[in-house]
Amino acid sequence: MNEEVTNFIRQALASGTNPDVIRNQLLAAGWQENVISGAFASLNGNTKTSFLTKKKTLIIIPIILLVLIAVSGSVYLFLVKEDSKSADTEKSITNEKPQSPQASASAQLKTYMGNVHKFSFKYPADLT
Repeated sequence: MNEEVTNFIRQALASGTNPDVIRNQLLAAGWQENVISGAFASLNGNTKTSFLTKKKTLIIIPIILLVLIAVSGSVYLFLVKEDSKSADTEKSITNEKPQSPQASASAQLKTYMGNVHKFSFKYPADLT
């Protein structure tokens, strides 16, 4: 095959030119179809496949990125939900009244009620 045509095709493919455009440029320059086809065949056979592979890669990469974002977002939400559940459990544990000597001390509180302003507060019985 003709080295000049093969080199031209190799450079054009490396720059990202579509194989059909390359073929049309060579035909317009006066090269015969069989020389062009032979040059394409010597460069890994079917160059349309490599062009389609590049196109598929450009489509697959964003899809993979979207899937990764969705999965990581789901994991994050799951972990946040678990953290809030454990925080709720801690709150319920701390809100329970302790069954200790403090509970008996609260039983020894007296209540003062103000008649004029309608308020009340509790104070230890031993303050009086």
